[in-house]
Amino acid sequence: MIDQQFDKAHATRTANFLQMVLKNQPMPDDLQKLWNMQISRAPDADFSVDPLAAVGAKIIEPENIPCLLNHSYLNETDRADRELMMNIEAIDEVFKLATFVVELEDDHILGYWHDTENTPINQAPIIKFDNEGQFSVCQGNNLTEAILAETIGYQEDKFSEFKAWLAKYQIDIAAASIADLPERQVATQPGLIHGNCYRAKRVAAGLEPS
Repeated sequence: MIDQQFDKAHATRTANFLQMVLKNQPMPDDLQKLWNMQISRAPDADFSVDPLAAVGAKIIEPENIPCLLNHSYLNETDRADRELMMNIEAIDEVFKLATFVVELEDDHILGYWHDTENTPINQAPIIKFDNEGQFSVCQGNNLTEAILAETIGYQEDKFSEFKAWLAKYQIDIAAASIADLPERQVATQPGLIHGNCYRAKRVAAGLEPS
């Protein structure tokens, strides 16, 4: 009976994630394995339970949308600031071209960059939106590699440790070091789209371009 309840809860969480976070796109292979790590944990598990928890990353779930995504950090004074809200609107235009799926300990969020070309999720590079409102393209061929690049940095001893640990979950990383992770090329930088959109909104409102 307990196993049946667990399986039902597992299926419900997965269905909600697929619909509300992934927007019914297919789940990339490494994301599927990371997701299974997260939903298989005991509620009281500590950070050492699996590689995802150990680097302080979590897959975004519908009931825990990061404040950077829904702008819940804004107060009434912020919302009354015309220029600030133009910037938020410009950020949201970039969000429309991405699927964010991971939140890091420092509140940065990672996601798939579909770009203006609507790149499929299984081919999309990973981008970061940080807590200072900046977009950047992450190193790595996939989400797992991007997570390591963003959380471990150039601590090569930790990279080797996590590479071996991830292999136990059938997530294989070909790179021998963080430095070997590729710099992904994109048709259009997300930061460029953000900046252009913000300037256009200012001009349309009769303000000087920033």
